[in-house]
Amino acid sequence: MKKFTFIFAALFAATFANAQITLERTFNYFVCTPYESIDINGYTMGDIFAYIDNGTLICVDALTYNETARITIPNMKGYDLIAKNIFSTDGLIGFIASTGNSKDGGHGYIYNQNGIQLADLGEYDYARIIKLSSGYKLVVYNTDWYWDEKTQTSTSKYTTSIYSLPGNGDISADAMSPSALRKSSARKYLNKDQVIIENADHNYTISGQEIK
Repeated sequence: MKKFTFIFAALFAATFANAQITLERTFNYFVCTPYESIDINGYTMGDIFAYIDNGTLICVDALTYNETARITIPNMKGYDLIAKNIFSTDGLIGFIASTGNSKDGGHGYIYNQNGIQLADLGEYDYARIIKLSSGYKLVVYNTDWYWDEKTQTSTSKYTTSIYSLPGNGDISADAMSPSALRKSSARKYLNKDQVIIENADHNYTISGQEIK
């Protein structure tokens, strides 16, 4: 039973450490979504105020007014959907950054406040976060326009991509970090070139085998 507990705890920690943004489906249509959503027009999620100063995204705690992050991503033209514990469950602020180098729109990436890229969204016009009964989703819209020289008319192709998001806005409800897992009284020591794990009433090898 002890061995099972150790293995389960390790798997539990690994699962949430690897929680990530995942593309679930892409539609070749403009898809209507639930009304409850956060669009790109100057909103943040969480207790965050944010503004741009000379190309640097500055985030401020909305309760204390203390600056919490100062983020500069090279070649980025715009920042959207600034959120905490939505794009990840590690307590870091995440956001969409756009290169704006497409003739039709921009190329979007999701970064955290440390400048680490969490996802590549591809070409996109705009995005929104929606809330479903199962949690939050990221909806990314893109429109490609085509010009027909013969008919002198334009046609458009719509795509809507749906991404799952690991966070729900509250890190304590999402997962405990590995460092926050319950501490035990177990200790490790070396005995005859073998690592032994000792707790209150049993000893185990590093592989979980009990030593009688």
